[in-house]
Amino acid sequence: MNRKINGEEFAYDKTWSQIETLLKKVETRMNDIKIEILKKNTRMSMRDQLLRDYKGLEGVSNALRWTLGDVSMPVEEVLGLRR
Repeated sequence: MNRKINGEEFAYDKTWSQIETLLKKVETRMNDIKIEILKKNTRMSMRDQLLRDYKGLEGVSNALRWTLGDVSMPVEEVLGLRR
């Protein structure tokens, strides 16, 4: 079933299993980035990019958790309104 919203087309064909798998991949990548940031030999410019990547993935993780119905993930946190 496809649906258009504001001119964009959405397929609605992802399974819960696919969403859960993506969340696991995102969390694994976040852990890899955290390890890289904590290494003493990581250059400052590289750390800055790693931190940006981490924060981006944190938003993805929050959105996927909300989508899956995580009761500890309020919409305010997904929108970045709660710190």
